[in-house]
Amino acid sequence: MSEEGYAEFSARLIPTVPRERILGVRLPALRLFAGELIKQPEAQAFLSALPHTYLEENTLHALLLNAEKSLEGSEALLRSFLPHVDNWATCDALRPAAFKKHFKKARSFIYECMESRHAYTVRFGIEMLMCYGLKDDFSIDFHEKVAAVRSDDYYVNMMRAWYFATALCERYEQTLPYLEGRRLDEWTHGRSIQKAVESLRISEEQKAYLRTLRRAKQGGGGKTGVSNKGVSKKGAQKPERAAEAESKKAGEESEKPLIEVAAAVIRRGERVLICRRPEHKARGGQWEFPGGKLEAGETAEQALLRECREELDISLNITRPLAEFTHIYPDIAVRLFVFECTVESGEPKSLEHSELAFVEPCALFSYDICEADREIASIICGRQSG
Repeated sequence: MSEEGYAEFSARLIPTVPRERILGVRLPALRLFAGELIKQPEAQAFLSALPHTYLEENTLHALLLNAEKSLEGSEALLRSFLPHVDNWATCDALRPAAFKKHFKKARSFIYECMESRHAYTVRFGIEMLMCYGLKDDFSIDFHEKVAAVRSDDYYVNMMRAWYFATALCERYEQTLPYLEGRRLDEWTHGRSIQKAVESLRISEEQKAYLRTLRRAKQGGGGKTGVSNKGVSKKGAQKPERAAEAESKKAGEESEKPLIEVAAAVIRRGERVLICRRPEHKARGGQWEFPGGKLEAGETAEQALLRECREELDISLNITRPLAEFTHIYPDIAVRLFVFECTVESGEPKSLEHSELAFVEPCALFSYDICEADREIASIICGRQSG
């Protein structure tokens, strides 16, 4: 089941795990194996054999743990396992069925996790509140707990931002005071707003108001802030987007703001997936391949998996790198890292795009595709764009 090439790829994607501890077994194969192993008496012996050596052993452990039906059993298994989790992929594979069914009873354990000094235990706790606590069983105490977390760890703060961005979609009025009151550190504050305004589940009026909170200090305005005068919480005038924080050289002849973007060519049979950008965004109404900007400290592969999970509600299987190039727009330069992919789980949803379509590769040129994405289409079709 192991693949040398996939092991090398996984090592780049999950930088906290040494290469020698990665076998290169794909998640679908692990899921099938877990489904068979759970029926055997050896499963319990495996769950007790901690610590494991390989990344895939930890992922298999998470998949087996998810199947535990009793809350008490799940909590006992998690107490043994969480201290050994050393990467985001294993952490995010944990979705204990008992926590969904018995969420109210699981809250005390979740809170305990969030007070841990172990980063991935904290991340797990926040993710459980995000997955199961923002709908019918919501309590404002969840917001308080997540806001109170203080960490220098990127993977913890990324999950905090993801929590509050999701909370703005689910419970806007109850979440807004945490941004207005600057209850979060600056990075998490900005990232929460960024992901929220990219979502189709947030209204245009709400987005307009959220943008005024990006840099404004309490009291608003000032040289380092964006004034929200004349813009109501429900929205009025649409403010300009904040400029890119830094500028880099984009080619020898031109200096422009440079952003790094990961893009996916997601295949379904002979067709590939493209997404239509919302009208309010730059190049609004045009079509693009799914993906998004790299965050600080992320590899292109990590960014791609995160963006497709957040924007399309799918898990990807990245099969191989396809291309890497820079495209110069009049206003920015975009460095693209392109990968061929398939959907591992889920069905693509237009959470942040206005429309999705699976199309034949050489029919891509009949769509109004963003210029940079036309270069990707040309690579797929083996022809010159234009």
